[in-house]
Amino acid sequence: MKIGIVTCEKMPHLNPRENSLVECLRAEKFEVVPYVWSRPEHERKKYDVILIRSPWDYFERLEEFSAWLERLPARRVFNPREILKWNLDKVYLRELESRGVRIVPTKWIRSATSQDLRQAIAFSGLNELVLKPTRSAAAFKTVRFKKTELPEFGQFEGLSMMLQPMAREILSEGEWSLIYFGGRFSHALLKRPASGDFRVQYLHGGTESRVVAPDAALLDFGSQVIEAVGTKLLYARVDFVRLEGVPHLMELEVLEPDLFFHLDPEAPRRFVNVLNQFLAP
Repeated sequence: MKIGIVTCEKMPHLNPRENSLVECLRAEKFEVVPYVWSRPEHERKKYDVILIRSPWDYFERLEEFSAWLERLPARRVFNPREILKWNLDKVYLRELESRGVRIVPTKWIRSATSQDLRQAIAFSGLNELVLKPTRSAAAFKTVRFKKTELPEFGQFEGLSMMLQPMAREILSEGEWSLIYFGGRFSHALLKRPASGDFRVQYLHGGTESRVVAPDAALLDFGSQVIEAVGTKLLYARVDFVRLEGVPHLMELEVLEPDLFFHLDPEAPRRFVNVLNQFLAP
């Protein structure tokens, strides 16, 4: 069975952090083929299964990527096409909040102007804030600033933006990630920013460490988030921060999350087992 693993021009030979997953798929007799989403010659090929993994330049080419999503087959694409489209814009957090999920307090600003942003900041009552586009990844155009030292707003003109308090807990504890395969918890990790930074991604110098036995309260929160989606997912990553000890969702990653297979040697096997269940007649 040929499985096209979707990646990007920056990683045409797939993400090296997922070598263990590729090995596990091949051990299960899958023919693993890199599928660079933006290459027409790759799109023309026939695949039995399409697995979205690392199209990590999509936010730089949103219109093109959205059109590509529309052309994907309706079956045997993981995660399903409709949930991928839903996850493109972080306004999905509002929907999850309406279903009872605690999210980091957020002010939403559509088609932002400099005046809109200044007013939102002035009325926020916050001294230190984080501003980011609702359509972005890997901390793209994400800025941390103090109310007395505003950033240059021209870069955000016309974008849909989200304004949040700077969660000091990210600096003191870190950002939690719970990873699920087929709706079941697989493994957990804690991501911490580099000294002097607030971004936890390893591309920005952040560090990652596996948490072998997360607290039951954290697992309960993760399960609540997964259940709130209402769609069975092959994979999902629940990212949250504990504000005064209480979990608050930062993002639910179901499009192209790093699943940190390299931190848990058993995770690739669990993933492939669930994939086989999804593919069973």
